[in-house]
Amino acid sequence: MDNALYIGVDLGRSTRIALVDTAGNIIKQNRVPTELINGRALVDGLIGLVKEMRSNAPLPIAAIGLAVSGLVDYQSQQVKVLPNLPDVSKINIHHELVQAVSLPVIIDNDANAATYGEWRCGAALNLSNIIYIYLGTGIGGGLVLNGQLQHGARGFAGEFG
Repeated sequence: MDNALYIGVDLGRSTRIALVDTAGNIIKQNRVPTELINGRALVDGLIGLVKEMRSNAPLPIAAIGLAVSGLVDYQSQQVKVLPNLPDVSKINIHHELVQAVSLPVIIDNDANAATYGEWRCGAALNLSNIIYIYLGTGIGGGLVLNGQLQHGARGFAGEFG
């Protein structure tokens, strides 16, 4: 969808949100402290940021990508563990975001999201197999094999330790 934009959110110690085009070019971005009082405050803050970014977009938004520094069940799109906010696993962030903005939402851990971005728009473009090492709040990794981002049986493909 070339006449649309995407919203990407990196939820870590700070929350980074960006409006990007299909080539991965950043149109607009913002960084705010992450609301770590409790899971409800985090989700409400996240929804507010996404709605604000969407309202300022010059083109329609096609989808939202959310990267978190924790364990995600990719099949169910459920955040299972966020190290800095244990009670967030009681909230279905995916469902709440979809309900709030009526757009497709994809959630993955930050290392997989970074791997995907590099594979689709960066130095690994057009490669079938890559290993990506992610240095963020922690150390992680991502793996693309035969043109498929790998998640593994328990969601830890590419992770160290």
